[in-house]
Amino acid sequence: MVRKRNATMEDVYYIIDNMRKEDIEECYSFAGGTPKDVLTHGFKSAKECIVGIENNIVICIVGVSKDNQIWMLFSNKVTSISPSFLKESIKMVKESISKYDFIHGYTQSSNEFIIKFVKILGFSIEPEQNIRGFNIVKYHKRK
Repeated sequence: MVRKRNATMEDVYYIIDNMRKEDIEECYSFAGGTPKDVLTHGFKSAKECIVGIENNIVICIVGVSKDNQIWMLFSNKVTSISPSFLKESIKMVKESISKYDFIHGYTQSSNEFIIKFVKILGFSIEPEQNIRGFNIVKYHKRK
């Protein structure tokens, strides 16, 4: 069973130390910093930041920035999306849409895990773009 709670700095450090390879690459590439810099800044500047916990292990951290950009970084313990995680994620996206009317995000076009996940969550996927030398897929969802 997956549960969520507000993220703490301790959670940030746990994810930094246990981040998926694809998420590490995104931090260094188009996000432009180390995982520590990117996640610490995201956490401190987010208007909302939560963690997903499964079997008492933090499996992801999710934030919404001031411009309604939703971001999510996963622990390397996650290899697939469990039904209970998917159910909680759908609920969280609905809550975010009702609060903010519009949310958006982006990922590297090579990050198939995230692209598949956001499609399942009902986000619209925009055509691939090259931003600062990186192939990026933007996604968004409206109320």
